[in-house]
Amino acid sequence: LGCGLGCCIEQNLMQSHWTSDRTGTNSCLVLENQTTAYENWIKVGGTVYMQIWLFDVKNPVEVILYGLSPTVAQKGPYTYKVRYLPKENITANPNNTISFSVPKEAIFVPEMSIGNEEDKITTLNLVVAVTPALVPNSVLSFLNGIIKKQNSTLFQQRTVKEIVWGYSDPVLKALTNLSLIKDDMTGVMYPVSKTYGISL
Repeated sequence: LGCGLGCCIEQNLMQSHWTSDRTGTNSCLVLENQTTAYENWIKVGGTVYMQIWLFDVKNPVEVILYGLSPTVAQKGPYTYKVRYLPKENITANPNNTISFSVPKEAIFVPEMSIGNEEDKITTLNLVVAVTPALVPNSVLSFLNGIIKKQNSTLFQQRTVKEIVWGYSDPVLKALTNLSLIKDDMTGVMYPVSKTYGISL
């Protein structure tokens, strides 16, 4: 059930392969500023497609009221062309590591998709399902009060775009307004850009 209510992601990578003798490999793989390897590392070529399937819950009321097993229908794939833009904020650290951020851009590809980003999906409300397990017992009644006040339930209907790329959740918004958390957004791929560090 947990996997069924989440989403399955398949990435098709178009990779280029190259070979080199040992001497060439040693000189090409040095990650040093103003080298070809460094420039290629900053901006990765190739096309990446990401396909996402979501599962639409058909009987949310029966699941909540009577404890029945969910009946789901698979929707998708929803296909995105993912562009990895040049790395940003590249910083050489004193401990021989490099920190950098990887901005990403995803473009919806309707001709490779079944459906569109505005399709409505009834799915598990992860904030309602998971948040109570992450807080101490002493604040559970307080949290449940916020969930009820926001009329949030175990299941919710959202667009594909919201589920994948993020939306402002009413429970998280209430917690943000109380300065208990900093961000009211949630989504499978939210946030899109990540910061990484690698060893030299």
